[in-house]
Amino acid sequence: MQPSHLALMPRTSHTKRVDEKKYPYIYPGASLKKAGADLAFGTDFPIASLDPMIQIYHAVTRIDYTGESTWNEQEIFTVADALKAYTQGSAYSVHRETELGTLEPDKLADIVVLDRDLFAVPFEEILETKVKMTIMDGEIIFTDPE
Repeated sequence: MQPSHLALMPRTSHTKRVDEKKYPYIYPGASLKKAGADLAFGTDFPIASLDPMIQIYHAVTRIDYTGESTWNEQEIFTVADALKAYTQGSAYSVHRETELGTLEPDKLADIVVLDRDLFAVPFEEILETKVKMTIMDGEIIFTDPE
């Protein structure tokens, strides 16, 4: 799934071909998770932004691109589920779950350190989140100079 699609408001070119009665069934992410589906998030780049914070924001709020309305609120993800879909789920989707996706012994240590705790901030602050450090395969490859 691409969380950016979750933010498409009704009557966009993407949704206007669907009868309004079917809107509650558009992008049923949380329902799929509750049914036991393995979920992997991606960006749909170059159609959507590569910025995972924007994607996580849309997954946990379902606020449309106008920033004014939320739709299909029953399909909102928790922050934990969104992060899991971006990490463990994405590794699983490319058959690399034994190497990537979770922090465990003998797995590649690919980690980002953020400037805030996504579990503790208001959802709006997710959009302001910055990466302070990136660790890839156990080596620091980026450090924010600030």
